[in-house]
Amino acid sequence: MSKSRIRSSLPPSLSSLALPAEESLLMQHYLRNFARVALAIDYNSNGYRSLLPMAMHEPVLMNAILAVASSHHSRWQKITDDASRRYRRSALQALRERFNDPELVKSPATLASMLALVTYEVFSGTSKWRGHHEAIRGWCALNTGIEAMPELQLWIDDDESLPGRQDSIDALFGCSSRLLKLMWEASQLYAASKNQQSPTDEIRERAEQLQEKIYSTKIRPDSDPPIKIFCQQTGEVLSITVDLNREELQRRMVATAEIFRHACHIYVYRLIHAPEQALSSEMTDSLHSALELLTQVPDALGPGANLGWCLVVIGAELDQSHQRDYIRTRWPHLNSLGINNCENARKILEEVWIQRDLFSHGQGSPGRWQHVMQDIGQTQILV
Repeated sequence: MSKSRIRSSLPPSLSSLALPAEESLLMQHYLRNFARVALAIDYNSNGYRSLLPMAMHEPVLMNAILAVASSHHSRWQKITDDASRRYRRSALQALRERFNDPELVKSPATLASMLALVTYEVFSGTSKWRGHHEAIRGWCALNTGIEAMPELQLWIDDDESLPGRQDSIDALFGCSSRLLKLMWEASQLYAASKNQQSPTDEIRERAEQLQEKIYSTKIRPDSDPPIKIFCQQTGEVLSITVDLNREELQRRMVATAEIFRHACHIYVYRLIHAPEQALSSEMTDSLHSALELLTQVPDALGPGANLGWCLVVIGAELDQSHQRDYIRTRWPHLNSLGINNCENARKILEEVWIQRDLFSHGQGSPGRWQHVMQDIGQTQILV
């Protein structure tokens, strides 16, 4: 994928920013490149770019953003990263001081800085994001009384009375806006199954009900769904800035949303069926449909940027070498975005395949990819 194609208009104020040369370069990279590839579908009011005005007045946030920009820029250009840890240390020091100030700790800049540091660790492919995530939960509990931001609950809310909820695509992941809540329910069901919190029959019943809900999010190939972010009460239609013609973008958006749906079907199926059990005919159809749809999203430009989780769920079902090789061809496209968590996804999948091959030769039993992830010490977010 040509880096020259990953560009967007800069805010008019950028040219007048009073930043040193290095910081100006990094901020331009953050606004032009990082903000675009961090989402499945870039849009006019991209949340990453919207942090700029606050960062210009809050050094803690500026340093956190520069850490993200420097780290990503070094991977993007395949050069040594000499600056990101310096910016990260400055941001962390400022955050520690804010935690001791009863007023500053409540500031939106404090939360935004923690979110930026989560982004830094996630996209660097490390497990340190968990510490920042716990700090964010603590911040939310302190300031709102709950361990989650109200915007997050709204984002995954399945309230179909919200304008456009039924037929829109989420700009962050690229899936149906209605699928977000169901993905969360699936993860909760996995936790209940893993920890034996509920009887097996109850887990099975909940899984079957969830499958029906997931199917209801199906998007027709000829549809032209709007792009939205439901962190905002209005759920307003977004103006897309992806560098593709409208027809091609629409085709990729629908294909990506459907890949997510099929991956969710398979994910939920595996909650109640062991990895060594063959897929049902219905799930086999989902697997084949997902593989076919992947060919309609040929690279990581635009909607295909966040398919890492889907590739793991789909790939964990594959035994034929040509199908596995096709999945392997997808990683370089994702790696070209300079986001390292996809490398962890690749490692997990390769280990899953090793176990499946050993099982086919009568040795051991294949583990769930979630268990494999833990066994090899990977704790990364895959998307």
